[in-house]
Amino acid sequence: MTTEAPTRAPAEVPSTDQAAGLDRVAVTGSRMQRAEMESSRQAAAARKAAAPASSPAPPPMAYEQAAGHAYLAAAPLLAHAEPANTENYQQRVDNPVQRTSEQPVSTFSVDVDTGSYSNVRRMLREGVRPPADSVRAEEFINYFSYQHPAPADRSSPFRVTTELAATPWNPQRQLLMIGIKGYDVPKATLPPANLVFLLDTSGSMDAPDKLPLLAALERLQAGGSTNGGDGIRLAYAMARQGFIKDGVNRVILATDGDFNVGTVSQQALETMVGDQRKSGIALTTLGFGQGNYNDALAERLADVGDGNHAYIDTPQEARKVLVEEMQSTLLTIARDVKIQVEFNPALVSEYRLIGYENRVLQREDFANDKVDAGDIGAGHEVTALYEITPAGSAGGRLPALRYGDATPAQPKNQGEVAHLRLRYKLPGADNSRLIEAPILAASSTARPSQAFRFASAVAAYADLLRGGRNIDQWGWSEVAAAARNARGADVFGLRDEFVALVEEARRLVSPDGQAPVATSD
Repeated sequence: MTTEAPTRAPAEVPSTDQAAGLDRVAVTGSRMQRAEMESSRQAAAARKAAAPASSPAPPPMAYEQAAGHAYLAAAPLLAHAEPANTENYQQRVDNPVQRTSEQPVSTFSVDVDTGSYSNVRRMLREGVRPPADSVRAEEFINYFSYQHPAPADRSSPFRVTTELAATPWNPQRQLLMIGIKGYDVPKATLPPANLVFLLDTSGSMDAPDKLPLLAALERLQAGGSTNGGDGIRLAYAMARQGFIKDGVNRVILATDGDFNVGTVSQQALETMVGDQRKSGIALTTLGFGQGNYNDALAERLADVGDGNHAYIDTPQEARKVLVEEMQSTLLTIARDVKIQVEFNPALVSEYRLIGYENRVLQREDFANDKVDAGDIGAGHEVTALYEITPAGSAGGRLPALRYGDATPAQPKNQGEVAHLRLRYKLPGADNSRLIEAPILAASSTARPSQAFRFASAVAAYADLLRGGRNIDQWGWSEVAAAARNARGADVFGLRDEFVALVEEARRLVSPDGQAPVATSD
C-alpha cells in the first residue's frame, strides 16, 4: 500500500537531550533509537528524584508524519508517581440462561477485538491473577483462527457456517458454533490509506513493555508540534485534512493509561468519536503496559469508533496486530454486522450465548439500520458459541415453572433447531442486506471438528478465569487436555502457548486449593 505524502518542509527533530527534557521518546529517521530511549528513561528518572513539590507545566505534543498520509501523534504527559494499580475494567455479568419458550430470539453485534486475551496473557506471565472483569470470552475465542471456509466469490462479503455437537463438559447439552469468514484480498490491491497515529510518549510509556513494542512502525519523521490538551481533536483534524474518498481513513490511538488529552468526560469523548465515525473516520485503539491501563475506555472507544481494540504485550503481538493483520484492520468489507438466532422451543428448552455481553442488542435493533454494530475486515474471522439444552434433556439449568406450559405448540419446521439471520451493510451503503439459513437437528455430529473442540476449550478456559460457574465439573486439567488434543497445525505456536497458559492460570487461580499469590485490582 503506497500513497503520496503531503509536500511540506519537515519540522526540526529534537536532539536526544531535548527529547529527554520534553520527557518523551524521540522518533528519528525510520526507526526508534534504543540508545535515545534509554537516555530519556535515565534522564526522566533523575528529574523525578530531584523534582520540587510543585509540578511544572506539561510539555507540548509532538506529531510525527509517516509516508502515505499517515501521522504519528506523540502525546507527552507529565511524569509523576503512579498508584500501585489503577487498571480499569468494565464490570460485566455472564449472559444468563434463557428459557426458549419465554425468549426464543437472541440478537448481538459481531466483535473482532482480541485485546482481552493478550492482556490476560500478560498478567499470567507476570504471576498476577487476572480480575474476572478483564476476561471477555468472545475475545479469547476470536484470538484464534479456526479456518472457517471463505466465500467462493465476492457476491457476498463473507460466508456463514454452523456446527452442532455435544457440549464437552456436559453431554446432556449441545454447543452451536457459528463461524463467519470474510473474503481476503492481496495486499497490493488494498485501497490508499490515510492513517493518523496518536501515540502517547509520556514517561510512563518509556518502558520495555510499552513504547519499544511499536517498533513495527517504520519510516517516521518529524511533522510539527502543538500544545498539549487537544491531541485527539488534532488527530481527527489531520485525518479530515488528508481524507481519501473511497479510501481508508482511520485514527490509531496507542496509550498505556487514561487517555487524558483535553476531553473532560468519557461521554464527551465517545460522542466525538461517534461523530467522526459517521463522517467516515474510524478509530482503532492499542493498549500497552500495566498499572494504569484503562481497558474499559480503550475497548469502548474502539466500539464507538467502528474500529478494533488490541493489546500489545510482546514484540510478536505487535507484529501480529500491526503487520500480519493490518489489512483486515484497514479494509472494511461489511459494516454493522448483526447476528440473530431464533431457537425452536419444540427442540430447544434453554440456551446461553457465551460472551458478547456488551454486544447484546434488543430484538428490534436487528432490522433497524440506524443501530450501530461491529464491522468485518478483509479476511476477518468471527466465531460465536451458544450452549443449548435440547427439549426433554436432563441437562436443564432452570427450575420448572409452576404455571408454565410444559408442552409448547409444535412449530411448522419441526426439524429445525434454530433459524440464523445475519444483517450487514456494504461499505458506503445505508441499507442492510439479509442472510438467513435454518440450523437442522440432523446436522448434529458425534465427531466435532478440530476447530470446534479447540474453541470449546478456549471458552471453558475463559469461564474458569471468571469463576467456572458455567462448565459443570470441568476443571483446568480437562481444559488443557481438550486443547492439547485439538491443536492441529500450529504454525505460529499460539495453541501450544495457550496450553502453557492454562497451566499458568491453574497455578494462580487454584494452586492445590490455596489462595493465589497475587491479584490485580
